[in-house]
Amino acid sequence: MTQTLLLAEFLAAVSAEVDEESILRTGLERAAEAVDAEVGAIVIRGRATVTLGYGDDAPPIAELLAVCAGSPTAPVPGIGSSPALALDLEQPEHTFLIIVRAGTTEFASEERGLLRAMVRVLSLVIRSNRTQASERRLNQELQERHQQLQRLMRITRSISHGAPLDEVLDTIVVGAVELLGQEVVGVRLIRSDDPSRVDMVAHRGIDDEFLDEVLQSATGDGAGGRAITENRLVVIDNYRTEGNVIPVFREHALQRAMAAPVHDQGKVVGSLTVATYREGVYTELEKDLLSAFAEHASLALSDARRVAATKHQALHDDLTGLPNRTLFLDRLEHALARATQNSTEVAVLFCDVDQFKLVNDRLGHNVGDQLLVAVGERINGCLRAADTAARFGGDEYAVLLEDSSQAEAERVAERILGALRPGAVVQGRELPIGASLGLAMSGQTTKAEDLLRFADVAMYRAKALGRGRFEIFEPSMLSDMEERAELEADLRTAIAHPNGGELSLVYQPILDLVTLDLVGVETMPRWHHPRRGYVEPELFTAVAEDAGLIVELGQTLLRQACTQARGWKDRFGLAVAINVNITAHQLDDPRLVGDVVSAISNAGIDPHQLVLEISESVVMHDASALAAERLLALKAIGVRLAIDDFGTGYSSLGYLKRLPVDVLKIDKSLVQDVERSSRDLALVRTVLSLGETLGLDMIADGIESIEQLKALRRIGCQHGQGYHLCAPMTASDLERILPGSFGQPVVMPTPR
Repeated sequence: MTQTLLLAEFLAAVSAEVDEESILRTGLERAAEAVDAEVGAIVIRGRATVTLGYGDDAPPIAELLAVCAGSPTAPVPGIGSSPALALDLEQPEHTFLIIVRAGTTEFASEERGLLRAMVRVLSLVIRSNRTQASERRLNQELQERHQQLQRLMRITRSISHGAPLDEVLDTIVVGAVELLGQEVVGVRLIRSDDPSRVDMVAHRGIDDEFLDEVLQSATGDGAGGRAITENRLVVIDNYRTEGNVIPVFREHALQRAMAAPVHDQGKVVGSLTVATYREGVYTELEKDLLSAFAEHASLALSDARRVAATKHQALHDDLTGLPNRTLFLDRLEHALARATQNSTEVAVLFCDVDQFKLVNDRLGHNVGDQLLVAVGERINGCLRAADTAARFGGDEYAVLLEDSSQAEAERVAERILGALRPGAVVQGRELPIGASLGLAMSGQTTKAEDLLRFADVAMYRAKALGRGRFEIFEPSMLSDMEERAELEADLRTAIAHPNGGELSLVYQPILDLVTLDLVGVETMPRWHHPRRGYVEPELFTAVAEDAGLIVELGQTLLRQACTQARGWKDRFGLAVAINVNITAHQLDDPRLVGDVVSAISNAGIDPHQLVLEISESVVMHDASALAAERLLALKAIGVRLAIDDFGTGYSSLGYLKRLPVDVLKIDKSLVQDVERSSRDLALVRTVLSLGETLGLDMIADGIESIEQLKALRRIGCQHGQGYHLCAPMTASDLERILPGSFGQPVVMPTPR
């Protein structure tokens, strides 16, 4: 039940009593019940005339009087010292309402505000009751006062039904006009962005020219301003002679004004002001009515603000503050309706952060959350004020561009990609940000959900084409998505039934560059689909990654590689070193070490035969202690570790110190020009020297010409692989070109 409803029921209960003692007793009981208190008393001139919760025992008057003097605690029978609160009724004089709650829970600011409002109502009802008793002959006046109380109760109920904040404020103003019969009423609230200024958020009887001057006045000007700064009821019975007033009102012959502060959870946030052009003096009853009504308005304002905050949270993303999917779709539906009416177009961009899960898994959710906030800010910074950026959860964002041509939408997509490209610094760590975007235009559909889906489909096409780009939706993409979904289902089946033979490995020899003897093989995955035939590795590994199957795929291929190594040992008596790539997702998986141990054990091979290759880009950005521990654990069981694509990162030395690396594979981008570029040759020579100093095996990757081979031999590169030496081949093809057995010197095909 909201505080305003509690207050309305309190007013109804005490107003129904006919004598002062009953009013006080009911008020005490209802006030205690409202804040879950067990003990209380009404103390008048030092005597506890009404008590609650003490039974037949005499109340501890000394402790109760101490509460009246400011003590924060009082005893509760059977419990002991507990939080206590005393509120001055003002009527009768020297009267306090004391509430004591058993336990240790202090009274919250909302509870204190509710009790203050109840005390004002109680004082008002007692005064009205005394007036009835002493002035029965003034039936007309009594009837009017009773009507005012009834009106206050009715108005209070009217603002307590969870209406939007604007409606609540307007109802407060209308209620004040009705309750006090004043021509001018206004509610001022302190600005959240500038506490030195106030806004007139609701009013009656104030012309636009008056309003402009009111808004230009200082916060403390006029009755309403003073009520805010002094936090009390302010009464001006002669506006003409008062010093601190708003000049425009005095110039237009305003006679009187009265204002009471408005609170939100005990803090002054504004004021409720009434004023009239009629001469006279405000009565005590009118002052009490405004004070009581301002308390009601405070509670209603607090309730309305909480409701507004709740609705805002329901329609916005908690992390970034951007609109969520629900609000985005609502705005998109309205935008599509306007576009149809105005013959304009609407564009939707769907954005997905590339490789975000890796950042989240390695660096933690706190870093990941900060990165998502940065992405939201970058996207929002690329838009017009009328556009909408939303976050759908995870690493998915959407953008609504109203009244936009396709060319304009493409420019926005480029701006977003450009804004994300520099990356972000989070907790002192520079993180790359890549994104894939899909663009769909409203000319293709008038349904919000469909337009969003089209943009999503286009985003997946961008991912499939290499990420870090945007694609425009075309109807043919829908069939491509269906085909991709079928491919994912078939891949699941192939992984679940590895003995079916769809998934296999080919092997590219790693050779001694002087003797051309075989020193190892690198495994590469292949998928021979029963209907589609050969599926490109880049395609099915991307499908596996998007579908969350990459770890299971890696496990399957690892087992195959170890089994093949065992087969060669049984047939040819040689333990061939076999290199297997592991992905970033596998490195992050806690099952990695167990999977490797299981594959080695089941195949019965020497752990030293297995070389796990990890891309340099993976280890360079991986600050996860767990990932480092997994690599150390693999090293401990005898597995060797190789860094693939060495030389492509920005910082290639730091991880060599902290990770147990055995092999460096020099990236083909460094190798491809060694025969014609002295700088490239010198760079590779430096890398070889580094490897020799660290005691690492060095392999040059991507050797594609005899000139490259000769250049690498001259600078002392010992091992290499590439299409010039030998293309990847099946296990049976590799065995056919090897004479005798693996135990003899290997004669590879003559280099091309």
